[in-house]
Amino acid sequence: MGNKVEWALHSGTWGQAGDEFSLLKSVLGDDVPEGLARAEVVRLMCMSHDDASPPCHFPPEFRYSPSTGRALTAPPSPQPVAWVPPYGNPVAGSARTVSARGLRQYSGELQLSSPSSRRADGDPDIVLEPPPPGDYEFFSGNFGGLAPSLIALNVAQGNLFVWLPNQDSWMALEHLDELLIDVCRLPKASWRAETAPMQGAPASTLFVSTESGLACLVPDVMALGYRVRYVGDLPAAASPIAYDGKFWVPLRGANGKLVVIAVDSSGEVVTRQELDADVDAGAFSAPVAYGRQALWPSSKGRLRLLKQQDGKVSLTFTPWPVNVAPSFEFGSAYLSGDGGIWQLCFDSAEGRYVYVRIDVTADEVEPTTSPRQCSGRVNYRFAQRTNLPPWEEPSHGDDSGSNEFVIPLLEVTESGQVLGMRLQARGAIADTLASTERLPAELILEDRYGSVVFHTLSAQEPWHIRLFVHDHTLWAYHARLRRLEGWRLEQ
Repeated sequence: MGNKVEWALHSGTWGQAGDEFSLLKSVLGDDVPEGLARAEVVRLMCMSHDDASPPCHFPPEFRYSPSTGRALTAPPSPQPVAWVPPYGNPVAGSARTVSARGLRQYSGELQLSSPSSRRADGDPDIVLEPPPPGDYEFFSGNFGGLAPSLIALNVAQGNLFVWLPNQDSWMALEHLDELLIDVCRLPKASWRAETAPMQGAPASTLFVSTESGLACLVPDVMALGYRVRYVGDLPAAASPIAYDGKFWVPLRGANGKLVVIAVDSSGEVVTRQELDADVDAGAFSAPVAYGRQALWPSSKGRLRLLKQQDGKVSLTFTPWPVNVAPSFEFGSAYLSGDGGIWQLCFDSAEGRYVYVRIDVTADEVEPTTSPRQCSGRVNYRFAQRTNLPPWEEPSHGDDSGSNEFVIPLLEVTESGQVLGMRLQARGAIADTLASTERLPAELILEDRYGSVVFHTLSAQEPWHIRLFVHDHTLWAYHARLRRLEGWRLEQ
């Protein structure tokens, strides 16, 4: 084999012994362990190859064989669409956009392959074993490799895994320095993450809330590890959101006082603001950022960041109107055509549901005859889709006598499609959503012209399903079902 030669390339440090190349250090400078199979290195690093049988593989920078001079064949360039949980909001700073950040909106393409052959009792195209027992959130993107990886984060336990298809297994990512991923105690419905690409490397920083503050987490799948550091030095009170070119997160001080910090894409703190008033904000829901403001609705009111005319950012907390409390179980806030953001609430004095505008400090309230499931711009009156404001009744059709209702899980902004879940209500919709019984539910993909029912599942709280896109496949995960089910998408 001859003496081993090292190549320091942009893709990492490679060792050569004869015609055999092996990755010694990742693009992030971490040692590549023996537990990572060679087939995974070939796939993740998009290694080029010659026409020998079996072929020899070379670092991705190589265009010609150093021993024969013949041209090498490079694998097709991957075109990943990064997925940031829970709803696939675009990576901050990318060309992809959504109406308002934090809603259940997805700006990629989502067309099932062979839609005419899909049936409610049909099997998924592919089934995978999930990571070890737990409740996971899934990221797809470049995490130290040139090809996209699928990683799974258990936020309640601080565990991180990567799916290795050639090894047909989930492999734990271990800490590469002294710090481990701390746990997050936020409710599942309020959890979300942000991601920023690293300059000059096929890697990303994940921003997630923890009990130690905002975690800046950098996975390195080639090293089967990660590095994490924390900013803020206080427990996170809510989830982060990208706004005004930064990543913002509220923290809870020892005296209960709210502090909001902003970090840049590298995780360096650039702004720290403390709420002047001593308020009991209660439990926060998921944030929304739109235009010049970011909002964190909570059980007691809404925390609001507003960029003012002089470029400074103000921080205020506005309580809900008297006798009014939010109903977060009905999905996202509603984004109206004029840019208003409205939260469904219940007025206990009037005994009815109302919508409260949350992007203004004055109380603007619209009563409604029934609560609507909402994904952002689209809302459902029971099982009837409508783009009208949710406090307005449709001019045609009335399904109030039906016990069916639809939960919009994902609103596809480019096509106008909605990926939803259809269920049978057992009494009032609110009572059904409070049920812990095992319930059947259908997954549907609906556009303006009709819908395709492509799967049926049965689980406790089926609406806690997590959808994500990876490897040209739509995946569905529910912690209680203990498997990942996938449907191929058109390419």
